[in-house]
Amino acid sequence: MLSNNGKAHEPNHVGRSSTDWNIDAWASTNAHLIQSGKPQHALALYKRVRKDVSALPNAYSLVALLKACAKTKDVKTGLQIHVDADARGLIDKSLFIGSSLIDMYVKCGLLKKAQQLFDRLPLRNVVLWTALISGYADNGNGEKALHCFEGMVSEGVFPNAVTFTCSLKACSQLRVTDRGQEIHAEVERRGLLETDSIVGNALIDMYAKCGLLELAQQVFDKLPNQDLVSWNTLIAGYASCGYGSKALQCLEQMQLENVTPDYVTYLCSLKACASVGAIHLGQDLHSEIERCKVLKEDLVIGNALVEMYACCGCVLKAQEVFDKLSSHDVISWTSLISGFVEHGYGDRALECFEQMQLKGVPPDAITFVWILKACADTKTVGKGQEIHAEIERRGLLVIDALIGNTVVDLYIKCSLLDIAQQVFDTLPVQNLAAWNALIGGYVDDGSCDEALRCFEEMESEGISPDPVTFICILKACGSTGALNAGQKIHAEIERRRFLRSDVVLGNALLDMYAKCGFLSAAREVCDGLSARNVISWTTLIKGYAEHGHGEEALQCLKLMQCEGVPPNSVTFVCSLKACSGIGAKDKGRIVHIEIERRGLLEVDPVVGNTLVYMYARFGDLAAAQLVFNKLSVQDIVSWTALMAGYAQVGESKNVFNTFDRMIEGGVAPNAVTFVVVLRACSQTGSYSQSQTFFEAMSKNFGIVPGLEHHACVVDLLGRVGHLNEAVARFPTLPNLVLWHSLLGACGKWGNVKCGAQAFEHALWLDNKDATAYAMMSDICAGADLHHKTACVQPTGSVVVGPHALALA
Repeated sequence: MLSNNGKAHEPNHVGRSSTDWNIDAWASTNAHLIQSGKPQHALALYKRVRKDVSALPNAYSLVALLKACAKTKDVKTGLQIHVDADARGLIDKSLFIGSSLIDMYVKCGLLKKAQQLFDRLPLRNVVLWTALISGYADNGNGEKALHCFEGMVSEGVFPNAVTFTCSLKACSQLRVTDRGQEIHAEVERRGLLETDSIVGNALIDMYAKCGLLELAQQVFDKLPNQDLVSWNTLIAGYASCGYGSKALQCLEQMQLENVTPDYVTYLCSLKACASVGAIHLGQDLHSEIERCKVLKEDLVIGNALVEMYACCGCVLKAQEVFDKLSSHDVISWTSLISGFVEHGYGDRALECFEQMQLKGVPPDAITFVWILKACADTKTVGKGQEIHAEIERRGLLVIDALIGNTVVDLYIKCSLLDIAQQVFDTLPVQNLAAWNALIGGYVDDGSCDEALRCFEEMESEGISPDPVTFICILKACGSTGALNAGQKIHAEIERRRFLRSDVVLGNALLDMYAKCGFLSAAREVCDGLSARNVISWTTLIKGYAEHGHGEEALQCLKLMQCEGVPPNSVTFVCSLKACSGIGAKDKGRIVHIEIERRGLLEVDPVVGNTLVYMYARFGDLAAAQLVFNKLSVQDIVSWTALMAGYAQVGESKNVFNTFDRMIEGGVAPNAVTFVVVLRACSQTGSYSQSQTFFEAMSKNFGIVPGLEHHACVVDLLGRVGHLNEAVARFPTLPNLVLWHSLLGACGKWGNVKCGAQAFEHALWLDNKDATAYAMMSDICAGADLHHKTACVQPTGSVVVGPHALALA
């Protein structure tokens, strides 16, 4: 019945007794309530009249009521309908009621009840099978869904398009591509791909989720009607599998074909922009979303925009979008925090975390992972320990391996390796990532023996290393010179065929051999790499240069350029050192020209300093000074290299003048600088000047004199004949070379008494020091004290105390 305004009146069933109802009236009212979007009213009415035999609903009405139960998740009423239908024998008579009951149970998550009812039905058609398969697939039980599919086929029931769609969904859940391809073949055989876009889209989704993007694209290309769902499924597949560029190409093609994007398209496309850093396209999508006026109302889209800007490094824009959102959930906060951490703003990430907690938004496991990384990057140990304690309180350390690994990594990066080891030892599952973090931490800390111990323990636990493990442990072998261990690891890498596809691992192996001085093996590894990059060649060049094989280093530079691999700054530095080592001045000039051509001299101080050093080593101080003058930054290394050059050619005056200019320029000397100027003093015999420099080290610059500084002073005192002062000033020098130097000076000046004292000190360090015995014998012989030389013959058991040699 219609009112004057044309709208249907809601039937007034309130107040009517159950005896006022008949089957037709009940059915009409029931249908109207369900069709008008009020299923709960229909179910309430059913509860009132179900005891009236005259008003018992027919099969058609029961089916409608069961759909209402499924929609409202009203399990209790659904069970009542099941009992009523069973009592009247309707389940055995009507397949529609049976399938509707199964559908209701499935949608309410009662799969066991659905299976029990299904098993008792005398006749099971495609609708019943499909309802059960759909239920298992929708509830994440793909294995049972496929088991039902096989049972259905074995009973001779032909699947329909919906059955195939549900079964393909189960395949995608389980990542069983072989089963999916079998279903695909059957779909093709029946010609469903050309007639049913839903089946085609399900196939695209299955292949995409299994990572078989080429097959997904092939299915997509075969579809006669590529609708919005088809495009979205393909774009989502590419984006989820890390092929952001392909996803964005699909988006562009979709728009060219005038298919209007929707909510899902925007979400997937923003994810693709985030993965490849496509900031400009991301901004275009943002503008489109703003025009659609969905940003303020939709938190999911807002979060995707925050993540996109954060991943693209536009963290201020991410903050701006975040601030405009009407509400923030844990995903919003975590997206912003992760962006700050990823791009080096750890302090801002920690501030965000504080605000998040003040707003009462509880962090989840992913938030904790990112904030722990922020603590590690900023070395905020105290905050990290607070978060660690909160993680322990929530019990997350024992249930989330990623959090455990990140806590270990925090303590490693803060150089608290003992605590990192303790946390590692408490982890319930010490997976490969945890072992890699611990091993890498020990290597970075220089505790390479501990790293090797961990590696052995890891293998004894049955954990199989991956390329990351091998890279870390090869670094440990190279640092400690553990060639035998490195060769064993090389053999294991070859056995696993990792070198064929991993150039980073190949470079690590090459570096290990180079550091161990096994350059022939390093060259063999380099030659065997499927792809040699700039790091491969530079590592080999560096190895040759550091071990005195400058010619081979320069040959490698030439080969590298012939292969079309452009050198980088490190390559040039190593090549210049090779030239310095072998005195290859002409080749050094060629490298210099190439450096100038690339403009590296003005932008890379290390390259410039190495050039200064090379020309200084060649004694070409004019060229060294010219390069020095061109440097954009003249740091302590530049100044010291120039001074060392002047010292090498004996121009001590220029050494001192350069030192003065450096101080005037506001550059403070370091320990190496003082070694250079003290040697210059020694060369010229400038004793008083050396005293000034030596005292200024600690007094003016806070540098504690080291062995080399003492050696320079001892050498100078020996040169000028101040031997008594040398012995008096340095009575506890813990180095034989210095006492040998002093013994040599005593021999030069014929100072037997000081020689005897130096001899005694040398024997205190090593009473079998043959060099000291020989030098003391020469001193005695030179002083015509042949009768005393017997006292200084090494016997293998001589113990010399103070003034044991009474030499006149």
